[in-house]
Amino acid sequence: MMPNPVYSPPAAAARRRVVGLCLTLLVAAAPVTADPDAATQDPAAVVATFDAGVVTVDDLLREARAQTKDERMFREAQNMPAARIWRDWAHRVALRRIARGALARGEIADTPMLRVQMRRTARVHALSVWREDAYGLPRAASDDDALRAALAQDPRRLPTRTQLSHIFLRADGAAEVTQAVETLRAWRTEIDGDLAAFRARAREHSDSQTAYRDGKLGFVRPGWLPPAAERVIDALPIGAVSEPIALRGGVHLFYVEGRKPAETVSIDARLPRARAKARADALTQNRTARLDAARQRFPARVADGALRVGDQVLTANALRAVERVDLDDAAGEVAEARRARLIEDEQLYQLARAENQLADSTIARLRDLEDNALLRALLDARGAPLRTAPPEDELRALYDADPTRYRIPRRMAVRVLTVVRPLAGDPLAFLRDLEAAVADLRAAPSDDGFDAWTAAADRYRGDPSTDRDGDATAIRYPLQDQREVAGIVGPLAFEQIKAAPVGTVYPPVQDQRTFVTVGIEAI
Repeated sequence: MMPNPVYSPPAAAARRRVVGLCLTLLVAAAPVTADPDAATQDPAAVVATFDAGVVTVDDLLREARAQTKDERMFREAQNMPAARIWRDWAHRVALRRIARGALARGEIADTPMLRVQMRRTARVHALSVWREDAYGLPRAASDDDALRAALAQDPRRLPTRTQLSHIFLRADGAAEVTQAVETLRAWRTEIDGDLAAFRARAREHSDSQTAYRDGKLGFVRPGWLPPAAERVIDALPIGAVSEPIALRGGVHLFYVEGRKPAETVSIDARLPRARAKARADALTQNRTARLDAARQRFPARVADGALRVGDQVLTANALRAVERVDLDDAAGEVAEARRARLIEDEQLYQLARAENQLADSTIARLRDLEDNALLRALLDARGAPLRTAPPEDELRALYDADPTRYRIPRRMAVRVLTVVRPLAGDPLAFLRDLEAAVADLRAAPSDDGFDAWTAAADRYRGDPSTDRDGDATAIRYPLQDQREVAGIVGPLAFEQIKAAPVGTVYPPVQDQRTFVTVGIEAI
């Protein structure tokens, strides 16, 4: 009989379908019926109705102010019409109201853990807003003359920095090190000081994660590399390639691209950071002042297996599950630090509420966030009867129908297209263009080898001998351990592909300006 862990992926998929079904049923219970033009009227105007209440203009404006950057970019990338966005927000508000009503009817169990979840969500947001307002105290202005005088008393000198690129071949044991040295020595002769050729070799063959950026290490300061490597590199002129250098884990070949001489950093260059530090110090002083007052008004103590802060009682079990806070004094330094931070945050939160330091719009948003926790609890409650474990014969049938869908391979061969978005230009237009290029990769015939991927990289890559702010690489990796693949593509992309069938080409995964597209070639 197959071991039960084999069935965990189809079982998890079933649980996700249950949550999705519950959410769909709730949305169906909240039909939107109103005039979208009501958004131009007064905040109390009703713009949507549903079984349990109404949605007003003020509700939608609050959703608009609270939308995250990711949500806004997603809607823009999808060219989502305003009416669709308006309906989404109205449904979101309606779902929260339904959840609040479910709590009043007893459909959701009003447990200490649920209350801690609701309070934690509201507290984190409230303190973030209050911090942006400097805790309601005057902001100490930084005196540039005083900062300049202090910086002049403490000059900062940068050492000579060397701009490097490298090719790294992983090697374990004397035999592999010898083979890697011979390989790199042959490549050094072929490269013959040509930077473009060096970068091409790094892009195609280096075992380092710098391969996606052509092996560039950037400017390296003294002490960053092992002394054995530094001695060799310091003796090389600009434009030279080192002999192969065996270090821990493998063998390196370095290219010296340039050097920056030692210099003293100007006061003007250091001033912005000094201003930021002065503002941060002033903010810390404001927090300390507020915290001193909060400790007097809302003392904290541990009693009867619960944490009491002011008028709030937080049970030990709920704190352990939600806040990862342990009330046991013998739990260790980390647990003690978490508990101290929680107490401080709770005291500040109670002070902010007691002294009316939060705007009405913030108070309304806190209620929305509490209702989000209620909505999650309602989904769990309504999904519980549907969330029974499927019988083993059903899971076996799902697995046997498509084993590759649920099997997580130990070794994988992948194709990786890495594109660094240029700073110039419209980022959304770039994303749409990249998605079209990935769609072309999916549609490419299977017998074209790697040509389509190379062409996609060429589409975004210019002259490799110049340092530009955008770049692209396409690399084909043979079968290797799953952990190596995770290191190559990054954790975000690997979460997508770790159980993917052969032939799958996934959408680009973004990590800041870098977009990684992975295709599964073999497992």
